[in-house]
Amino acid sequence: MGEATKVITRYMQYRAANKIVNRVIKNLRGEEDKNKGLIWHWQGSGKTLTMIFAANKLYYEKELTNPSIFFIVDRVELEDQLSKEFYSLDIVVPEIIGSIEELKDVLKYDDYRGKRGIFITLIHKFRYEELKELQKEIEEISKQKETIANRKNVIAFVDEGHRTQYGILAIQMKAILKNAFFFALTGTPISKRGRDTFLEFSYPPEEPYLDRYFITNSIKDKFTKKIVYQPRLEKEWHLKKDMLNAFLETELEELPVEIRDNVDEETRKKLNPIKLFLENPRRIELIAEDIATHFKENIDGKFKAMVVTGSRTACELYKRELDKHLPEDYSEIVMTYGRETKPILVESVSDLKARYGGREIDDIRKDTIEKFKGEDFPKILIVTEMLLAGFDAPILQVMYLDKPLKELDCYRL
Repeated sequence: MGEATKVITRYMQYRAANKIVNRVIKNLRGEEDKNKGLIWHWQGSGKTLTMIFAANKLYYEKELTNPSIFFIVDRVELEDQLSKEFYSLDIVVPEIIGSIEELKDVLKYDDYRGKRGIFITLIHKFRYEELKELQKEIEEISKQKETIANRKNVIAFVDEGHRTQYGILAIQMKAILKNAFFFALTGTPISKRGRDTFLEFSYPPEEPYLDRYFITNSIKDKFTKKIVYQPRLEKEWHLKKDMLNAFLETELEELPVEIRDNVDEETRKKLNPIKLFLENPRRIELIAEDIATHFKENIDGKFKAMVVTGSRTACELYKRELDKHLPEDYSEIVMTYGRETKPILVESVSDLKARYGGREIDDIRKDTIEKFKGEDFPKILIVTEMLLAGFDAPILQVMYLDKPLKELDCYRL
């Protein structure tokens, strides 16, 4: 057993958690109709713990009489991070919903009243085709008695509430958890036609957010630090303006990364030149050499780094090139794998499993992240989507960015 330490809320966590709890209680008492709220807290302000503090307080609140509390995330690494935060605390342990069938079991539990407790699930498990029949069953049963759809003591916390909350997955989730309280937490809410975090989770203009801890507050509290931006190889290998414009016009956030190759033809035509450019072997060869040189001269032995690439194929290409200039154990890829057909990705999966004794990819990924945080190797993580938001690793001090960013993504890194 290690030494026990006390976890205490920072002031904005305390304030936001209590506002969430008070909203639920007031609604149940009939004092107000509001059943949602937007917590707009800046990057690095501890949104995960804010959710946990609120959920733990609600779980033991007598007026809720044994609630069902769902944590909705949209990234595997956020699911892992959230579960680890829970397990590190001496509080109720959540149940991780590992599959669509497990989600169905939770929803159908106790004759469709739903299982009680705290649950963590990926929003991608709310697939319409998989759950539409169950939704119809619940709707019919709800006409006669209490179900998960009409119970009042169901609460959902949506992590990174600006993402994946405007499409079919979110519609399906809210159709099943029809009467639930929804609280979204994000550092960067968006306000666009068809994609408006404020409209989805708050009550503008009367109440644009339930609680806010902005970048100015974070700078004042010295939690947001200055960054140094250094462009490199900019004349030869930066994206041209027309390519950047094509990228900015596309919106792929709703799609899991492993199926983004299956986008519509018009979008594919726009993105193909960008992918070809970002995956150009000669280009990656030169950039990887520059990264290796910079890392050896400035970072190695003091801190660690991350290479952010434009695609999963680029991840593998960077790994191969970095291995030519640095020891192989210096770098490792952290990304998701699907049913790969592209030869380079098939080889990547095979090579990764071979190097780790045939272990499962998910286990390798988790182990790699933990070793990056606490051991000497790996020193460089190669990513494309994963770990770009909410990744807590103080030893990470340098990001080699070879991926175009748009809108508020720049703030989330």
